[in-house]
Amino acid sequence: MYRSVFASMRYLHRAMTGFAVLVFLVTTPAHAQEPSVVACKLLQLAEIESALGGKATTKLSGVSLNERGIAMDICSVGIARPATDGRLSVTIKIVKNLPMDGGDHIRLNNTATARQGQWKVKGAQVDEKTVGNVICIMFGRPNVPAHSRCSIPRARGYVEVDVQASSQKEMASIDTVRTLVQKAVTRL
Repeated sequence: MYRSVFASMRYLHRAMTGFAVLVFLVTTPAHAQEPSVVACKLLQLAEIESALGGKATTKLSGVSLNERGIAMDICSVGIARPATDGRLSVTIKIVKNLPMDGGDHIRLNNTATARQGQWKVKGAQVDEKTVGNVICIMFGRPNVPAHSRCSIPRARGYVEVDVQASSQKEMASIDTVRTLVQKAVTRL
């Protein structure tokens, strides 16, 4: 009887150890496994800080994903703005291998965003602007994070810079984000 108990305990111990290793591998952030994400090389921290008038609260951190053949390189950084006591989250994204033209994809996403009912309430705002090949959208409403996002299509993909603010007052201007994405795309 004791043998079967000890055998069961050993089996349980091995199973739990294996489970712990599996959980570690699954939950370890991809940026810890993938230190050289291309999106993190498109803009320097000093450029982002200067453009947005703040100081980085984190290092550039990225991840590479491939979902059903669509490849994404995503890099993010937090920015504190002492002058306004606000915080921003900046995301740089490279998307490749879309099943459609990148420009069409961006326009469809922006149209879908603009049509949402939440942007039709009092105090909400949605602005879209296209300058050359840069497609931008800015959206926000009271009490929810606001976004200023600009994208540049590239064949069946795009490069995008999204600046999320905690409030509409903190939103980055479309022109500022457009300048960042234009700088980023030149480094691909």
